Amino acid sequence: MRAKIRIYVASDCPSCKEVIGYLKRKNTPYELFDVSFSKQYFKEMMRLGGFATPFIVMDERRLYYFDPRVLDRFLEEQHG
Repeated sequence: MRAKIRIYVASDCPSCKEVIGYLKRKNTPYELFDVSFSKQYFKEMMRLGGFATPFIVMDERRLYYFDPRVLDRFLEEQHG
């Protein structure tokens, strides 16, 4: 079963745009949560341990910044 990738972003975040573009190029599904205008999403991000964007959640893993190598390793593990 493929893990869900959840990305918490802010509208003015250049790194957020990078991670979104990266996953689109890899044809990888993700869920997007914009914390810029949603207190609910912001509180959820904080509850999960995030403090800045992009904050990426993959199953029990947390990424506090965009690192394509880490994302690639995770995606490879998911495909066995």
